[in-house]
Amino acid sequence: MKILLFSDVHANIDALQALESAEKHWDEAWFLGDMVDYGFHPHEVIAWMREHEVKAVMGNHDRHLINEWDSGAPFPPPEEAERFIDYDRALVTAEDIAWLRTLPEERRQTADGIPYYM
Repeated sequence: MKILLFSDVHANIDALQALESAEKHWDEAWFLGDMVDYGFHPHEVIAWMREHEVKAVMGNHDRHLINEWDSGAPFPPPEEAERFIDYDRALVTAEDIAWLRTLPEERRQTADGIPYYM
């Protein structure tokens, strides 16, 4: 079984597309957290993860985005955001946040009879 194992994409859809281009065939994709923050395409990264049925865990930046979403603070327009987390918060959807909430903070996976802990 070929597993695509990666982490810390930080809203960089170009990095995901480059990874997909370099590794065209895999059986499962496992992601170790931090889909968002620091980058310009949080919605697209989340959509990519969902489309590819990636088995992911929630990273601290993913949790931070959820906390900021829940804060009740007004959403700044992206061009006026002072922090990347506010920029990302302005671009993700409620559906994106709902999906992020489903991610566990840890998970156990098995591949070829070998247990893994993420």
